[in-house]
Amino acid sequence: MSVLIQPSRRGFGGENFMRMMANDTAATPSRYDDICGPHIGNVMSRLDWAFGEAPVTISLCCPAGEPLATGFAAPIRMRAPAQAQRGWHGINLSYAVHSQHEGRGYGLAVSCLVIQEAESIWGARLQEDAFMNIQTRQGNGRSNSLMRLLTGDAEVEDASFSVQLPSGERLDYSGSRVVWSKALAIAEDHLLNMPFLSEVSVDTAQHDAAEHPAG
Repeated sequence: MSVLIQPSRRGFGGENFMRMMANDTAATPSRYDDICGPHIGNVMSRLDWAFGEAPVTISLCCPAGEPLATGFAAPIRMRAPAQAQRGWHGINLSYAVHSQHEGRGYGLAVSCLVIQEAESIWGARLQEDAFMNIQTRQGNGRSNSLMRLLTGDAEVEDASFSVQLPSGERLDYSGSRVVWSKALAIAEDHLLNMPFLSEVSVDTAQHDAAEHPAG
C-alpha cells in the first residue's frame, strides 16, 4: 500500500496524531504514553535536557486519509549551566504508529522524514557537535529496534535513565545519542529504500498552533 506524506505541522497533539489515537481502538492503554501519558511530568523532570521549541511533526496517511504514523522532532538544550551556549545542542526524536499498522516500516519512514524536516528548520542553529536524541521505554521492543536502525553502526552515547514514581513504580528508559550529521546520513539512506512513500506537497509555512511539548 502506498502512503501519503502529510504537510508538516508544529506542536505535539496535532490533528493527525489525535485522530490516530482516537481511531486506534485496539491499542493497549499505555501505547502512547511516551508522547502524552500520565507520567510525562515525572519523566521530563528526570531528563538532562529541555525542549527549546515546539516540535515539527510529519504524519503518514493511507490514500483514504487515515493517519498511520506520526513523527516528532524538536531542538533541545542541555540543562547543565556549563552547557548554556549559543544554538541548540541536539534534536529529540519521537514517533507513534497505529497499532494495526506495526511492522510495515511506517515508524522508520516517518522518523527519517521528520529528521530531514528538523534539519531544514533548525540545522543552521545546531551546534557543531549536535546530536540526535532518542529515548524510549526499555520494554518497548519495536521502539528499541527502531532506535538501533536509526543509529546504524555509528558510535552512540548511552542516554538511558530511570524514573521513580510517587506510587513506587519504576519506569526504565533506554536511550541513544548519535552525531547529528550521522543521523541525517542514516535517515537519507533508509528513505532511498522506501518505495511505498508517495509524497504530497509539503507546506512548512502553515503550522498548527504550537502546543506545550508533552514528551
